[in-house]
Amino acid sequence: GDCIRFNGSTWVLSQADSDTNSDVDGIVVGVIDANNFEYQIAGNILSIFTGLTPGATYFLSPSTAGALTTTEPTTVGEVTKPVLRALSATTAIFVGMRGALISA
Repeated sequence: GDCIRFNGSTWVLSQADSDTNSDVDGIVVGVIDANNFEYQIAGNILSIFTGLTPGATYFLSPSTAGALTTTEPTTVGEVTKPVLRALSATTAIFVGMRGALISA
């Protein structure tokens, strides 16, 4: 369930600590081996999670690369980027919303 982005040459974990790092091109749904993985793009319903709160919005984390949080970032320089809307404890809609850089 890690959030990832393509940086022009390789796949890296997304993070809401800057405008550039906050792009989310996909969510990892399966790991084949150390160099190969499967991912889904925005608009899909994913059933790969555990412990989600139905109805909650999950944002890209500014503190942990690839992670999601229900706490919306509020610190200047971070990005508020909605990524998921939970439908159940295990299922969510992967939303492709644009992030907003938090400024003073």
